[in-house]
Formats: sequence, structure tokens, C-alpha cells
Amino acid sequence: MEKNFTILNVFDAFFNNCRCFLKEWKIWLSYAVALFILSFVCFNWSHSCKDDIAPFWWCASFSNIYLAYGRAFLYFAGIFFFAFSFVYDVYQPALNGAKSNFFAIVKVTKTKLKFIGFSFGICALFFILLGLCFWIIFRKANPNWMIEFGWFCFVFAFATFAVLILRTSASLGMFLMNGKVPDFKAIFRKTSGKFYVVLVTYCLLVYVVNLLLMKFLGVLDALNFKYSFFALVLISEFLSSILKFFAIGTYGAYFLALAQVLMPKEETSHNNSKIFEAKAPRKKKLTQKKQKKYKLQLKKKV
Repeated sequence: MEKNFTILNVFDAFFNNCRCFLKEWKIWLSYAVALFILSFVCFNWSHSCKDDIAPFWWCASFSNIYLAYGRAFLYFAGIFFFAFSFVYDVYQPALNGAKSNFFAIVKVTKTKLKFIGFSFGICALFFILLGLCFWIIFRKANPNWMIEFGWFCFVFAFATFAVLILRTSASLGMFLMNGKVPDFKAIFRKTSGKFYVVLVTYCLLVYVVNLLLMKFLGVLDALNFKYSFFALVLISEFLSSILKFFAIGTYGAYFLALAQVLMPKEETSHNNSKIFEAKAPRKKKLTQKKQKKYKLQLKKKV
């Protein structure tokens, strides 16, 4: 059990990471522009082209089902790729001293692709398991109790695996710091008896971030419904892209915070990390002062 793994320590590291994330406005802006262009290419005007709002000349209607599903797949695939790529790029300046660059989105490395693949696999498995649980729960009940008991066993198994993934979610932050697949057994051992810390902090984060995001996006929807002109649509889509990456960045800060609290400073491979250098210089000064005091006391005694 990790003694320092508490709710306060996790949130302390989380807010520290958020400060580092907000400083990298160039990377943030570049990804917002990329997502805005993707929305333009896929005709995904989410704030003005809806079923309950009258279609405008900039709204595209696809009679061909393959084109409709193709553009939707392209848009969501692009969002997932940009999300994990953004988390990797925005925290590299704080983790290994890399320079903040507007064109970081174009730079593709083997470690970056590995992080995107690893993160996508973990998140996709987690949400697929949750989706299957809800699908089984809300389906029409079968009168045969044996069949219902079998479905209940599936729900229990899927929920258990989802909980295990959430318990080892610090692996995302550890991979981000070290560029290697972490030891899941070590994470599981360190969170023994402390899973409530992950559960409470994660639920609070999801509630607050999603609430704020939905409120802001709701304001943009209301503006587009009241004043429907193309310039407002463009501004709304760009602001929406910025808000989405703000939410993605906060989730990245959270998973990184879990890894920082669970993993001691000496276990990380990035010795020049700005996030971990915290109070090291002060400790050296204090030790020097103490040594001088001890020397003066020894001279006085002699």
C-alpha cells in the first residue's frame, strides 16, 4: 500500500500538471486549429446542423449511407488520434524539457505512436466494457431466470474488468513519463486498499469537467439557434475545439498525477523533469546551512 497515495496528494499533483498544461498555449492552439479544419472537411457543424434546427446552406445532407458513415468515422477517428497525440505533446515540455512548438502536431515519433496505441487500447476496452454492461442492463428482460442469470454473470465479469482497468489507469501517466509499458502488477500492488482514492477523484473530475463542458457547449448551441449566420458558426466551432482540448488536457493531467503520486521521483527516467524538480534546490541550501551550524557548534565545543 502506498502511504502517500491520498486524495489531497492526487489533486495537488493534478493542479500542478494543469499549470504546466495551460502554459503550452501554442500546442493547444495548433490542435484546436487541426480539429476545426477536420470539422470543416467532414461537414460536422455540431452547433448549427442538428435535427431540431432548420438546415442551412452550409449543412451537408448525404443521401449515400456510405458517405454519411464514412465522414462520421473519419471525424471520430481524427478526434481520438488528436486527443492522445495532444496529451503526449502538451506534457513533453514539462516532462523532459522539450521546447514548446506550434508544429508539434506534425512531429511523429515511434514513442508518440506507441503512446497513442497504448492509450487508445486501454480507453477503448474500458468504454466497450461499460457499454456492454449498460446494454445488457437496459435490454428487455427475458422471462427465463436461467438466461437472466447468465446475462447477470456477463455484467459482473465486464464490470469487474472495467474496475481493474480503472484501478490501473495510472499506467497511462507512467507510459507518458517513461515511454514504456508499465508494470501492471506493481500498480495493482501500490493501489491495494487505496482504490477509493482513484474512484473518488475520477468521479469528481468526470462530473466537474463534463458539467462545465456541457454548459459552455450549451451556450454555443443557444447562440447558433438564435443568431444563425456563418461567421458565428465558424467562431463557435473553433471555441468548441478549444474547450474539447481543455477537457482532454485535464484528463491527461489527472492520469499523470496518479502516476506521479504512485511512482517516487527516483523511479522516473526523466531527471530533468520540471514537474518533479519542485523543492530540490531548497533542500540543498538547508543541508549546507545545517552543516555550517554543526561546524560552528563543534568549534565552540573544542
